[in-house]
Amino acid sequence: MKKSKKSQPAFFSVENLRSLSFWVICIFAIRSSIAAPYEVPTASMEPTIKVGDRILANKLSYGLKIPFTNKEILHWSDVQRGDIIVFKYPKQPDIDYVKRVVAIAGDTVQVVDNILLINGKELSRVDHNKERSILDDIDDHAENKVLFQEELEDKKYFVMQDEQSYRNNNWPRDGIAYT
Repeated sequence: MKKSKKSQPAFFSVENLRSLSFWVICIFAIRSSIAAPYEVPTASMEPTIKVGDRILANKLSYGLKIPFTNKEILHWSDVQRGDIIVFKYPKQPDIDYVKRVVAIAGDTVQVVDNILLINGKELSRVDHNKERSILDDIDDHAENKVLFQEELEDKKYFVMQDEQSYRNNNWPRDGIAYT
């Protein structure tokens, strides 16, 4: 008596397509609500995060959202100064921006003589140009940048400014206060 082999479903069978659909939906739901990969498009976060770096954003940092929506169902934290966030640029929603939060709702932000003021208080800034090894892998004219270490809400990080604008005390929008 011969044993009959159980027949394997074809690759594009209903069972396989159901299974594949289930896993694709799960992956997109996780990406929508829990964590998502991003590639950094600009040099604005250098030297902390460099152009082309790939990061994994934790979408559970502030709360839980219903997958595929912006509707929050649980909230456990607000954005804090010093957090690095990923967001859609309103004028070009197809571009993801990666930025550090320096002020929160109700704060007044001002730049005076190249110094960032938050609510009238000068942000702690230490010259770091004697030790520039953090800039070794930056291709965007690192030699023309001034390096500082800033401290915000007990978080220390590096920032750069174009040397010419720093020396000429020519920070964009210097003196204007934003609330």
